[in-house]
Amino acid sequence: MPEKQFVLVHQDGGYFSVNDGSHWIRVADPLAATILSQTKANNILTNMIKPKERNGWSVQPWQPPDTALEQSRKKSQAKDALYAQAEAEQKEKAAFLDEWLAKAEEMKHYYESLLERKQQLIEELRNVSAELCDIEHYVEFTSLNASGGYRAYRMLKERLLRRRRIKDELLCISIFLKAEPRNILNGNLARQITGLGTREYGPRVLTELFDDEASSTSTK
Repeated sequence: MPEKQFVLVHQDGGYFSVNDGSHWIRVADPLAATILSQTKANNILTNMIKPKERNGWSVQPWQPPDTALEQSRKKSQAKDALYAQAEAEQKEKAAFLDEWLAKAEEMKHYYESLLERKQQLIEELRNVSAELCDIEHYVEFTSLNASGGYRAYRMLKERLLRRRRIKDELLCISIFLKAEPRNILNGNLARQITGLGTREYGPRVLTELFDDEASSTSTK
């Protein structure tokens, strides 16, 4: 195996070189550096260079300039490749997070719209309840003929139906806001919404009213 070659290199730049008169000088050209064995290089560093000038010199393996340049180029390429890979990974991660941030923002807007609609319905319910109260007092304190009674009935029914729609929509919003993932996946959410269309009112006291209605419907 060929013996490794070494040179003396100064930290401020420059190489150790022995001229024809056996005097050493510092040269800038690496090709002018004296190539030494490691043992001889250490001996020169210890014995040939004066202590006050020895500071900054070190023994380093010799590399031809073109080899050193190639290694530097390869190191630069490797560094650039690592940087490009890290940048690509960062962009991929950012794109992935952006996708889920968009989904989160979409869900946020959806729930905000539900809450906004809930507040609108609460206000509408307050207004229609006030209108119903007015109609009830109108019926209570006014003697109505057939025409006036029918008019009051139509006004009352229109607002009762409107109140029912508002309350049903509020109930739907409440169902959505309280829905858990498992209830969505197992279809329970859809069943709850569908069930709103099949409800029947059970009278608390005046059962004969609904008996009469059922009898009237069956004879038609």
